[in-house]
Amino acid sequence: MHAAGVNPAGWEARANGWGRAVPHILGFDMTGVVEAVGFGATRYRPGDELFGMPEFPRPTPPAGGCLRRVSLVR
Repeated sequence: MHAAGVNPAGWEARANGWGRAVPHILGFDMTGVVEAVGFGATRYRPGDELFGMPEFPRPTPPAGGCLRRVSLVR
């Protein structure tokens, strides 16, 4: 993970929890480099740079969590 951002969706999730158990790792924006891919993955390769909002605006976990050191992106 190179960077993660805090946006209004994160503020709202922090304020009302969005029905998640606490603690919950926030963060919906991320950028980084692919370290590894799973068997059969064809879209990305290790070393690819990417950015995005993983599984947003999915209302249930595991949405968010980009403020952790490493993220799993499907």
